[in-house]
Amino acid sequence: SLKAEVEEMREREEREEREAEEKKKTEEEEKKKSEEAEKAKEKEDAETESISSEQSRAKSMAQRYLRTMSFSKSELKNQLVFEGFNDFDAQWAVDNIDADWNEQAVKKAEDYARLMDMSNQGLYDQLIFDGFTSEQARHGIDNMKD
Repeated sequence: SLKAEVEEMREREEREEREAEEKKKTEEEEKKKSEEAEKAKEKEDAETESISSEQSRAKSMAQRYLRTMSFSKSELKNQLVFEGFNDFDAQWAVDNIDADWNEQAVKKAEDYARLMDMSNQGLYDQLIFDGFTSEQARHGIDNMKD
């Protein structure tokens, strides 16, 4: 019947409209996700670009120092400043290197024990003086190789 055909056409049109709206909504969500991903990439690129050549050199020097000597974080920063890096770049370098400060405390404690026959209390006091935290100093002494 004509009434049934008209009803069927109306239902089909409504279904097509819903599908078109859903497709539009999905496309908008995908566009939004793509824009967010692009913004995140731009931010990451900007952060990478914002590392100055001086910071990069300070970080490289810090890494070279740690390959040959043991330092606390504060000692290493002071050494970089002594080498001519400004306070900001030196701090940035020590904050951005992959250093295990507990392991640095162990190495430093072992060096002192080997060179100076220090007592554990003497080692602890020296590590604190060198800028290690009390936890790092304790870890250094507790984990020395005999």
